[in-house]
Amino acid sequence: MKSRPAALLYAVPLFLACSESTEPDGIWEVDFGLVGAPSSLNTLIMPDTVFVGRPVAVTVNTFGSSSCTRPAGIIQASAGARLQILTPLDSVAVRAIACTDDLASHPHPTVLTFQEAGTATVRVQGYIMLQGGQKRSGAVEKLVVVRP
Repeated sequence: MKSRPAALLYAVPLFLACSESTEPDGIWEVDFGLVGAPSSLNTLIMPDTVFVGRPVAVTVNTFGSSSCTRPAGIIQASAGARLQILTPLDSVAVRAIACTDDLASHPHPTVLTFQEAGTATVRVQGYIMLQGGQKRSGAVEKLVVVRP
């Protein structure tokens, strides 16, 4: 059984219940995205400084095959005024399709608004790639300054 980020087990069971689809090019499943990979690509693209009450555009990149991974949405949650949690979802080919053996980025755009001045954390939850190609649940975080 695949391990999942614990904080999201309650957030997506209904979404993932209908996550397998048959398309002309194979069987695809929706799963948490690979957010930590051994590459020079950025997982989280956003400004280092933001302002209270002003929406800010954010891009969360997941990584996977350019032919067998597609963005499938993003789940946003707040844990207090200074923690934003983002969980990108990808549709991944699992059977009956030939996939390229590359590591491309797959953007998941969203918008965040911070309601309190200070230092805030944006946490991106998903899978982290380990040596040897294994993956485990994990997160990538970025601290941002929120100005009044």
